[in-house]
Amino acid sequence: MRTLVLLLFFLTTLSNVIAQTGTIRVSVFDNETGEALIGATVVIAGTTQGSVTDLDGKAAIGNLEPGSYNVQVSYVSYQPKTIEGVEVSADEVNAFEVQLASETAELEEVVVTAEIIRSSESALLTLQKKSPAVMDAISADMFSRNGDSDAAAAVRRVTGVTVEGGKYVYVRGLGDRYSKSILNGADIPGLDPNRNSVQLDLFPSNMIDNIIVYKTFTPDLTGEFAGGLVNVTTKDFPDRFTMQVSGSMGINDQATFNSDYLTYEGGGTDWLGFDDGTRELPGLLSQYTIDNFPSPATPGVSQGDVTEASQAFETNQFTPTRSAPPVNHSFSFSLGNQKEFLNRPLGFVVGLTYSRDYNFYGDGQVNRYDEVPSTATSLERSLLFTTNDAASTDDVSMGGLLNLSYKLSTNSKISFNIMRNQASTNVARFQDGFSLLERPDSTILLRNRVLSWTERGLTNMLLKGEHNIAELNNLNIEWQSSYTDTYMDEPDLRFLQSSVQIDGNDSINVVSNVNRPGRYFRDMTETNWDSRLNITLPINIWEDREAKVKFGGAYTQRERSFRERRFEYFIRRRTFSGDVDNLFLDQNLGYNSEGQQLNTLDEVSQDGNNYDAEQLVYAGYLMFDAPVTEKLRLVGGVRLEQTDMSLEAFDGVTGDLETTDLLPALNFTYELRENMNLRGSYGRTIARPTFREFAPLVTFAFYGDFNQIGNSELDRTLIDNYDIRWEMYPNRNEYVAASVFYKRFDNPIENTINPDAGGTTAEYKYENVDEGLIAGLEMEVRKGLGFISPFFEPFRVGVNATYIYSQVSLEADELSAARFFDPDIEDTRDMYGQSPYVVNANLDYNNFETGWSGNIVFNVFGERLQYFTTALPFVYEQPRPELNLSIKKQLNDRWSVRARANNLLNPAYEETITYRDVEYVFDSYTVGRDYSLSFTYLIE
Repeated sequence: MRTLVLLLFFLTTLSNVIAQTGTIRVSVFDNETGEALIGATVVIAGTTQGSVTDLDGKAAIGNLEPGSYNVQVSYVSYQPKTIEGVEVSADEVNAFEVQLASETAELEEVVVTAEIIRSSESALLTLQKKSPAVMDAISADMFSRNGDSDAAAAVRRVTGVTVEGGKYVYVRGLGDRYSKSILNGADIPGLDPNRNSVQLDLFPSNMIDNIIVYKTFTPDLTGEFAGGLVNVTTKDFPDRFTMQVSGSMGINDQATFNSDYLTYEGGGTDWLGFDDGTRELPGLLSQYTIDNFPSPATPGVSQGDVTEASQAFETNQFTPTRSAPPVNHSFSFSLGNQKEFLNRPLGFVVGLTYSRDYNFYGDGQVNRYDEVPSTATSLERSLLFTTNDAASTDDVSMGGLLNLSYKLSTNSKISFNIMRNQASTNVARFQDGFSLLERPDSTILLRNRVLSWTERGLTNMLLKGEHNIAELNNLNIEWQSSYTDTYMDEPDLRFLQSSVQIDGNDSINVVSNVNRPGRYFRDMTETNWDSRLNITLPINIWEDREAKVKFGGAYTQRERSFRERRFEYFIRRRTFSGDVDNLFLDQNLGYNSEGQQLNTLDEVSQDGNNYDAEQLVYAGYLMFDAPVTEKLRLVGGVRLEQTDMSLEAFDGVTGDLETTDLLPALNFTYELRENMNLRGSYGRTIARPTFREFAPLVTFAFYGDFNQIGNSELDRTLIDNYDIRWEMYPNRNEYVAASVFYKRFDNPIENTINPDAGGTTAEYKYENVDEGLIAGLEMEVRKGLGFISPFFEPFRVGVNATYIYSQVSLEADELSAARFFDPDIEDTRDMYGQSPYVVNANLDYNNFETGWSGNIVFNVFGERLQYFTTALPFVYEQPRPELNLSIKKQLNDRWSVRARANNLLNPAYEETITYRDVEYVFDSYTVGRDYSLSFTYLIE
């Protein structure tokens, strides 16, 4: 820690040494394409002081005496531009952008006064306008203005995007299977063994430069997506010294200072996001396997060994206690600058972040149902159990970022990026209700408890380079190699189900051995090595239009190791009065002094729930980018991806998937007018099974919930994607677009009911079904309101909406089982997790003169299918409209304060069943409203 403090002090001091001169840094772009102009001349008018732009379109002029200067920018075949009145102060950098217009019939110099363009949103809209693919983007200044704390919150502003569970991105309503996330263009693994996508809540917004969502495929992108490809780009090469310190304090109106908040005894480092060993598997138990674990049923095992193993755990708390949590809080720090090293620019960005949030609900309801007879008029008599549900979460997240960029020459740059993120979620949950399995008027009180801790860690190192060779017609070479190490650890997950017989006078605890008290230990490690090479060669096949040929390759190696151990207590004393946790005291475990068996621990791990897996992907591509006419641009080509996926479980079950896929793509852009485009595209992409889907392990989320089993015989999915978009850019930072899209899925992987499972608990299995499709319409408007009157000049409005229709075929066994319940059921259904609509809207206010700014943000998604059973109608997750408010005041050049109110509507997280036009609750709870106050100190 001391070394880190000294390093930050050194970097800060280095950036503020006494100097008497200043620097001008200029970024030069083509105002039509948004591309950097390499080799443009930048000079101080009337002097010989000047520079030439590098491969990023940037030029620097240093050692300038304080004062006002006129800066001239010129480039062959472009209109020169003079920027008058550029102020230079001692020991400061004045950085700005200049956009040059291409050559007209007669070249004329354009003179403007102190033109400084710093709008990242404007730059991204220009990139979006000239992109070969259909894409949407959000810039750092946009999610800073919205008050978004991380990438998951920020990306929700993008058209057609929703975020599930605060972490997982759904693009165009398609789940994480079809919506892939990458970091700085590199593939990285997720931290959830049951998911395909990266948890975007790991990336704090102060470390992010922009987020781009590609919705159509071009051959230079990975072929593994259908809904969208989300690229999170971290901050890179700063133009000037900048330092930012932020902090916030907040409350949740259901959690903060609430004495009903559930908790339990944890470790001393929980506040840092990792366990200190309190929850780790005792050393005594780690030396045993399921074959030699000392249980009473194991021949030749002594009573002493059984007792010692049963008493091995030092912590035996299963029932949560109650204690009021403090306020939510977060802190962040970032520092960046550009310095000369060996007479070349060296840029660095350092970022640190920490946050801790407490959430609680006590109004939850959980209902589960048995098979419904065809003659039933309601679900009331099919109720298996109904419980009140209370749960608390304690979320910790912290991260660090270091980016170094060095320009070897004007046309060559290398960068090194290292990011470390650590996060944990601590959960205490208690359910209290009635078990109605035997009779509807049951007097047996059912109680479920769960205590869990999950920590996630991600370390990513990225080395990349970009080189422009002017002698070869500006041949551009980009390469990168990324290594990511991730882990997920879930130590000592504790389940306890008990029941209380209510006799009117007293309560007697009866612990069931059907669902015995359990302790689970799960951990996953995954490494990912991703390397890519892209080469772009401009070619002049038309006299006045430049085309490009792009080719390259990629290699990705991913390895996963998943381990699980499961222990259960056999409760000998079935009737027990008092605190249930007393059952796990040493005097009640093992054998007593008389040799009587008490409550004993047994290992019930399954070899099939442990596996190792590897995935290798080799890719190569060739594409062209050709302006066929002045208005028509064609981008197309083909990508070849070879997949070699293997898995081996400890029970001997193996899985292998080897495919070679040719993925063609064709995109066209027709310029209807200068600010209006018509786009069309076709592309074939794929969706590979995740390791979890491929693995044969059986899991469940909570007592009474459904079992989930994998399938080592899965195949990949092929998707044909068609898109048409009309878009218009009326003014800077304004945008209007409408899109239609259609996707056909061959062999889609769906979570299907297993009709052979039997029993009252449903079992789901991942299967390839025949086919599926989605079709949809997107619309977006971003518009300033100054046209109404000068009063509305600071206001901007943005609205986007997506409508999606989805359909997937039912397998024969699934359809047969479903028609036993409903003979008229169709042979298709909605795709899992597919929302029929997504709506986002925002109203922004920004008054630079007064320093006041703010916004109101609204988003909602349509109901989406969560469960399909053979005994019940479909279970749907219901819409949750979310309304957030943010107000910011810029106090002076460096200090600002912001007030936020999130989830103002506080809708219920609800899953329901509709039967005979009556809606029944499956799960329901609310998460409360969040209010926070934050400050920011900024030097730039």
